Amino acid sequence: MKNVTITDLTQDGDGSAIVDGRKITVPGTAPGDQVTVSENAPPIIATSGPNRQDPPCPHFPACGGCSAQQLAADRYTEWKRSKITDALVRRTGMTATKAGSLVANLMTTKGGERRRADFAAEKTKQGLTLGFHQRGSSKIENIGACLVLRPALNDVLANLAPLLNKIMTGGQRLDIHLTECSNGIDATLRAVSGFITRQPDATTTKQLAEFAAANNIARISWRADNNHATSAVPVILRETPTVRLSGVDVAFPPSSFLQASATGEAAITGAVMACLKHVAKRKKGSRIKAGQLAVQLDGLAVADLYSGLGTLSLPIARAGAKVTAYDIDGPASEALAAAAKQSGAAIKVTPRNLGSQPLSAREMSNYDVLVADPPFHHEWVGPMKLGAVDTARRPGAIVYVSCDPETFAVGAKELADAGYILRRVIPIDQFIYTRHLELVALFEALPKK
Repeated sequence: MKNVTITDLTQDGDGSAIVDGRKITVPGTAPGDQVTVSENAPPIIATSGPNRQDPPCPHFPACGGCSAQQLAADRYTEWKRSKITDALVRRTGMTATKAGSLVANLMTTKGGERRRADFAAEKTKQGLTLGFHQRGSSKIENIGACLVLRPALNDVLANLAPLLNKIMTGGQRLDIHLTECSNGIDATLRAVSGFITRQPDATTTKQLAEFAAANNIARISWRADNNHATSAVPVILRETPTVRLSGVDVAFPPSSFLQASATGEAAITGAVMACLKHVAKRKKGSRIKAGQLAVQLDGLAVADLYSGLGTLSLPIARAGAKVTAYDIDGPASEALAAAAKQSGAAIKVTPRNLGSQPLSAREMSNYDVLVADPPFHHEWVGPMKLGAVDTARRPGAIVYVSCDPETFAVGAKELADAGYILRRVIPIDQFIYTRHLELVALFEALPKK
């Protein structure tokens, strides 16, 4: 048993301290806390430091959903923003002063806004456990409600246990993915273990239908095994779920990607559009009248890499740009193509695996701007090809959307090596209380020598 003072934070938001010459991590603590630690017991906070607040959730820190609820607002904001500045310093070699000047103030979201979530359920002899996984464990923390979720998702969560007790038997595990769409909840149940890779029988299907009707669930799909490559099969369809993106209704395939909150989506879209309007204004130059506020993207050729349902493609096209949307997700690409046709947006949808088939140098030279929003921890290989593009023909700008500052900083170094300069970074805290951080960055090609 030792008494220590927490001096720093880890990337996950846990407190850390130096004990006997080595760094230890103490979850649930903040810099300045006086803590008693021992090997086989939770830490005891003897005195709270100035960077601490009372965690708002009773499941913290056991639940794996959040890792930084103990941080006071100012220290929390500083920690989040430093995730980008520190990564840029480490990965690109720029000074801390330079990195700090490029990263804007943190844009924040609030609790109660998350519109999608993944829950876990397990049935044993002791009963049903339903909630989120505990930190670093396969054990499930029973959750009755979550403070970061939209009320509609908490309402479904509150009513799930009776249904699962009916359709699950001992030794079975399910993952439940819920997304709040414009016209109801989209739910996907994935059999993790104990279901012998089968579809629901007639009795289970009837119980699912009754649950959907009583809980404003538009569709329930079932993935009958633990293979992530297996498509989810709709078993209950009351209405095709749709989401509204930039004023356009888009069909929502089962378990498709959607930004975690409407506020986060608006912040990301707004930041991307601001970057593109900056590029368009520079491209048009003197044709922009003094005092003109609205800068449209007329004629701008944009490639949207990892376009998904069109969260970015639709607003970019509706502002006048000509967009080519690339994504490996076939159902999402089909939904975007249908929405673009219905709305009249100038979007060419091109299904493509950008991981194995990135844009060639010749293809990239057809665009004024590349917009890239790769999946979490996905290595965007595009920048490595840019060095081969003729300086006079390469894209004039790249708008990079990332949910991992470390991966982003690696890409920033590659872009710098390819002749691009980082102009601005807008951090967006869509996943509050977690280690995750969204950002939108603008890179511009250096002038031809």
